[in-house]
Amino acid sequence: MGGRTLLDKASATDRKNFRLGVGQGVFVQAGSSFIRPSTLLAAFIHTLSGSCYLCGLIITVQKSSRILPQLLGARYLKDMLYKKPFLMGLVALRAASWLAIGLATFYWGTSNPTLVIVVFFIGISLFYATGGIGLVAFNDFTRKTIDRQERGSFFGWRALLGGAAAIVTALVAWWILSLMEPFPRPTRHGLLFLLAALFIAVQIFFFLPMKEPATHTVSQREPLKDYLKELIKILKSSRWFRTLTFTKLLLSGAVLATPFYVTFATAKLGQPLMAVGTYTILLVVAKGLGGFLWGKLADRKGHRFVLIVVGCFALLPPIFGLLSGLHHPSWMYGVFFSLGLTLDSTELLERNYLLELSPEDSVPTFSALHNTLAAPVILFPLIGAFTISVVGHQGLFLVVLAVTAGGINAAFRLPETSGFPSQPPPSLG
Repeated sequence: MGGRTLLDKASATDRKNFRLGVGQGVFVQAGSSFIRPSTLLAAFIHTLSGSCYLCGLIITVQKSSRILPQLLGARYLKDMLYKKPFLMGLVALRAASWLAIGLATFYWGTSNPTLVIVVFFIGISLFYATGGIGLVAFNDFTRKTIDRQERGSFFGWRALLGGAAAIVTALVAWWILSLMEPFPRPTRHGLLFLLAALFIAVQIFFFLPMKEPATHTVSQREPLKDYLKELIKILKSSRWFRTLTFTKLLLSGAVLATPFYVTFATAKLGQPLMAVGTYTILLVVAKGLGGFLWGKLADRKGHRFVLIVVGCFALLPPIFGLLSGLHHPSWMYGVFFSLGLTLDSTELLERNYLLELSPEDSVPTFSALHNTLAAPVILFPLIGAFTISVVGHQGLFLVVLAVTAGGINAAFRLPETSGFPSQPPPSLG
């Protein structure tokens, strides 16, 4: 009996929520293989426009659309009795955005690429904006439906099983891009976008049976003036929160180069389109493996420790990028494998760290404020494109190395969370 896990001892509702939540995460990961910003979307826009700035704009739109709506959205989400219906509505909008992009690409991808680019950026703005607001709601939804001691394993299993499914869908994406030669490139990308819409829509059926307890207290929504005062109070009183936000900004320095590894490989090193599919497979394999390993390690060692470890691994993509330019393009495989190990895992570890130290009744506010203060990240890809125009890709990789090293140093200043209660002790403020 001593070997039973917490999930084995949990109630039937807890087990059901855990498994349905993992299932929903599997479809998140699997569908994302068709729309990877750092590989497939960058290659798609580069095919239509040939512009590095538009490739960088993808990540800028991703970050800005996810970050900027969160702060005011959290004010309304904080007192929402149930988050599940809201999340399901957002999922429907996200599926519709890729349906529109896919249909536009099918019909006008070769005849009117400018129109497709416009539809594409409008669609991804909607997709990432609803994702940003949804992330705040999902954080609180997870707090209410998944036991605190099981969250590391919960996200770890989502990453592992989702990563396995993502490998299969990445192989499908590789096949579509590489072997469907009778179809023009934009048409092949359009098929990927329609598949993404399908995988996103299926997530609704995982949310439906989940049981969400009501928010304990629903008070009258506070005036905007008082809400802003609350935000200022958080910044002044919570030292751990300020340090975490600063750490997030520096570790997000990887975004400076993320959309440009694939353009470096194809435009500078002469790698074929088939290589983009291979890079995507490596990315999703490493993402699933890393998410599972980091989640399990965080349950044992704490999220601060693992955040530092992942930060050290984040030094590898720019190092491999430099080696690929100096020695051989095969080092690019190391770029995308190490990128998969670290990029999303860093954000996930920060989110779990925030969940552990935030007061339970203020999770949406802390989460939204944390992400909104990281808004400068939205400019990083454009800064990266400018840096390339001045010092080239390899100069950019050196800049990323320096910024990431600063993020590792900042992470050492965070307090450890292992064993802390859900309410942070005064000494952490």
